[in-house]
Amino acid sequence: IFLGVQIQCAECHDEKLDKQWKQEDFRRFTACFTNMEFKLVGTHQEMGARLLDVEESPRPFRAPKMMPRKLNYRSFPPFALDGTDFSNSQNRRQALAAWMTAADNPWFAQAIVNRVWNHFLGRGFVEPIDDFRASNPPVLPDLLKALSEDFVAHGYDLKHLIRLICATQVYQLCAAPAHNSEDPGDTLFERYRLKALSPEELLDSLVDATGMEPALEKVGGDRLERLKFALRQQFTFLFDTDEEFEQKEFAGTIPQVLMLLNGNLVNRGVTPIPGTALASVLTLPGGDAKKIEALYLRTLSRPPTAAELHRWTNFLQGRTEVAITPASTAPPAPRRPYLAQGKPARQAGNAPDPLSRFGRRGQLTEPTPQQQAYEDLFWALLNSSEFTFNH
Repeated sequence: IFLGVQIQCAECHDEKLDKQWKQEDFRRFTACFTNMEFKLVGTHQEMGARLLDVEESPRPFRAPKMMPRKLNYRSFPPFALDGTDFSNSQNRRQALAAWMTAADNPWFAQAIVNRVWNHFLGRGFVEPIDDFRASNPPVLPDLLKALSEDFVAHGYDLKHLIRLICATQVYQLCAAPAHNSEDPGDTLFERYRLKALSPEELLDSLVDATGMEPALEKVGGDRLERLKFALRQQFTFLFDTDEEFEQKEFAGTIPQVLMLLNGNLVNRGVTPIPGTALASVLTLPGGDAKKIEALYLRTLSRPPTAAELHRWTNFLQGRTEVAITPASTAPPAPRRPYLAQGKPARQAGNAPDPLSRFGRRGQLTEPTPQQQAYEDLFWALLNSSEFTFNH
């Protein structure tokens, strides 16, 4: 991962397609980790697991006289991938880390730059992002080289690298392709590639847009951190993606969709619970146009277009009746599917929904037709692809 090298196939055989790595290279590299020792920390367990500390054995490396019947990586001297010998190092892992981050080591800087570029632009200079080899050359190699040299010159400062990438013109391009585009795969970064928000980004965006933080603090009390941890576990379980591979198309899953359509975070978040975003928006002076614009700015970071403003104004003014609401829940917006009520809803990994008791009936006043229309508007914005994608 830190070197952007796929050497795992050489564990069993010399590379067939790419002649760069042999079994000997794999075994010598693995020998850098064979002097590790594990020591128990205390006698108690946390969350069902014992705590172990990893230490480097101070004894010098000595190759055994006879090769054991079962392969033992201690029989190989520890070498870096460029042939640097760590046999006389007191701490092999520290020596390996120093070699990796040396200014003249091209692998580390390029691997990190490629991975960060992939994170923000949707694809790396090299794909897969951990497969640097001669037969898989990068696109725009001069740019990769310039960014890597700048990364080294600034002491591997990740914040500097992120600031530099986000300040580039290519990161700020529109996601829409040009009409005369000759690069349908966008390999040369001529536009910004749509990218689904990560689980943490999506959760934080939902909490921020709905203004749920004060309400969560009130409900969670002294268990607030545990509540936040459960929410993050839930979102990570459902929305985590593998960044090792280029995401050419977005394919959402049914549990992901149901979480956003039915989940308590969204459905409770779009109800005017005191202190939340919608409750504040409904008290704004002015007509529907001002309130619609406020919801757009909270969710999509832009004002509505003239057509959107006209459509939503008609929608809000057309609601004349209160929709029937489930008896055991807070009044939700109509036309939205609901989780089965009764027992606490269970979510990802069969874990209890951390918000199952949030915003129940009795905490809110009876809804009005226009309030429910605003809930629908807010719900639709939070479930739009414009909200759930970075573009």
